[in-house]
Amino acid sequence: MKKQAFLSQIKSYLTSDFSASPYYSIDYWYPLQRIEKDIPVVAFDLDKIYDDGNIDQIEETLCRLSIDIATVIQDQDDKPEPREVSLRKLLYEADRDGYNFPWYVESYYYDSSKQWMIYTSHEFTITFAGEVLVRIAKEMIDSKYQYYAM
Repeated sequence: MKKQAFLSQIKSYLTSDFSASPYYSIDYWYPLQRIEKDIPVVAFDLDKIYDDGNIDQIEETLCRLSIDIATVIQDQDDKPEPREVSLRKLLYEADRDGYNFPWYVESYYYDSSKQWMIYTSHEFTITFAGEVLVRIAKEMIDSKYQYYAM
C-alpha cells in the first residue's frame, strides 16, 4: 500500500461513524483490525502501566526497535493533520492537565516503513500493530497489563 493510500484509509477511520460497526465494542484497537485482518495487534492498559510506574517497559519496547521519531495523526478535529513527534519524549511529558502520553484523543503513530503502528486512545489504552513490534511488546510489557492480542 502506498503512503497516500495508507494515510487516506487512516483519515477515513478518523472521520467515520463506528457506532453501528461490529468493532465498536472493542474500540481501543478497531482501526488497526479494520485495515487488514491478519495484522498482529496487542493492546495494553496504559493507565495501569503509568500507575505502577512501569512506563519504562514501553520505552524499552521502542528502544529495542530504534523507534523514536514518528508521524502522528490525532482525531481532534474535522481535519487531522500529520506531524512528527518523539515518542520516547512523549512517554514522560504530561500535558497541562497532568495527563501522560496523549490519551485525551485517539492518536495514530507510524513511520515511513509502514511496518508498525501505535494507537493510543482516550480509554487509556495503547495498542501496538505489526509483527515485530507486537512480538517485542509482548516480551517487554508485563502480561498483567494486556487487554487483547491477535
